[in-house]
Amino acid sequence: MNNPRIEEIGAKRLVGIMTETTLSDHNASVLWQRFMPRLGEIDRDPELGLYSVQIYPKGFTLQSTEMPFEKWAAVPSSDGTVPAGMSQLIIPEGLYAVFIHYGPVSNFPETIKYIFNEWMPESSYVMASRPQFEIMGPDYKGPDDPDSMEEVWIPIELKQT
Repeated sequence: MNNPRIEEIGAKRLVGIMTETTLSDHNASVLWQRFMPRLGEIDRDPELGLYSVQIYPKGFTLQSTEMPFEKWAAVPSSDGTVPAGMSQLIIPEGLYAVFIHYGPVSNFPETIKYIFNEWMPESSYVMASRPQFEIMGPDYKGPDDPDSMEEVWIPIELKQT
């Protein structure tokens, strides 16, 4: 796994659907099966990709398998219109470490372990209290495709010294 690029972003306005889940119950495919048939209702630029967003409560860790969090399937909206049954999500501006996950979603836990167990402890950063998200852009070929690629955006801030 490579080191991330560090990127400062402005606020992002997304439109999509949300469910509450836990790490032990997590089944993102059900959320995406609900969202994808409605994708055409949102005015959007397909080149900006699909966003899988997690909003974790304070104190959440990878060991918090039963702690509920928000899981979103969303896209950037061109005109801000929110179709019935969907919601708007604002990702606040901030600093992010952007990693690339290659391969099927079944390998995603290895990427997360690298980020939180290897990279973050050795870096100058800690996780910030903002949404974490993945962007499935033009190089995303599907959850089971070994040639798939997605960006993993981890909210960060400098460690206090």
